[in-house]
Amino acid sequence: MILADSGVFIAAANAKDRHHSDCAQFVRSRNGHILVSPLVIAEVSFMIGKWGGTSAKAAFLDSFASGSLILATLTPTDISRMAEVLRKYAELDLDAADASIIALAERLRITTIATVDHRDFTVVRPLHTKAFDLVP
Repeated sequence: MILADSGVFIAAANAKDRHHSDCAQFVRSRNGHILVSPLVIAEVSFMIGKWGGTSAKAAFLDSFASGSLILATLTPTDISRMAEVLRKYAELDLDAADASIIALAERLRITTIATVDHRDFTVVRPLHTKAFDLVP
């Protein structure tokens, strides 16, 4: 299982994004094996709605109903860990979605993160592994 950050879906949906080709191919190839934080859903919906409108937002949400993407559930322990991560890496100015990915990865022992944000995810040192494997 792979956890995905917002940027992967935003790039996959936007043909003008420089990461579009790699991200679109990645999302298609991992059909049903990408776990998504609820906070990532909010970010992606907002961003793709800006240029793609309601139909783009709805298509993204339909990916969960069809089983192409899997919705993760955050626990109270995850939320506490998110706060710890934000404090520990304050200099990175991580957002809550990034912190949720880190907390979920640690709890579920997932080591691979799909992201175009290599800066943040290469700096963070998760509790369960030396470093994250970043794709695509």
